[in-house]
Amino acid sequence: MANQQIALSVKFLGPTNNRGSRIKVSCKRLSLNKTFSYSYAERGAYEQIEGALLKAGIPCAGLLDMVDSYILVIDWSHREAVTAFMA
Repeated sequence: MANQQIALSVKFLGPTNNRGSRIKVSCKRLSLNKTFSYSYAERGAYEQIEGALLKAGIPCAGLLDMVDSYILVIDWSHREAVTAFMA
């Protein structure tokens, strides 16, 4: 069986008149979406999410830098932890 992985799309959403900056994380494969508050005191968007994943015990296997977002790659064996993280 091939090594299966999960791709989490991480996108920075700038502030609006009603909301501050946010980070949107989505996973099409698991049909999950979650929005997190962006902290200007911390690092960039993908670093904040990667740090939160590591705190939850979910290591990132790779990173892709796209034009308007980042893709964090997670091993398939962590799918239940990713589902709980995104709940």
